[in-house]
Amino acid sequence: MLSSNYFVGLGGAIFVMGTYAILWQQVLKRIELSTAYMFKGTSLIFVMLLAALLFGETITWTNIIGAIIIVFGIALFAKA
Repeated sequence: MLSSNYFVGLGGAIFVMGTYAILWQQVLKRIELSTAYMFKGTSLIFVMLLAALLFGETITWTNIIGAIIIVFGIALFAKA
């Protein structure tokens, strides 16, 4: 656990989360909270796609149906 690879990974994770937090705050400055928060659901879709590309994860029909439901919910809320 105290290897250099562990600390590099931990530092990378902290960097990514810090960057995400700063970007999220910038988004909230420019967009209404209800609108911005609705797009957080798309992060699940991006995680699914990146997991498939980077780690070779398989995308199942259940994943695809879930992504469609997320997109449908965003579209439904955006029209309201």
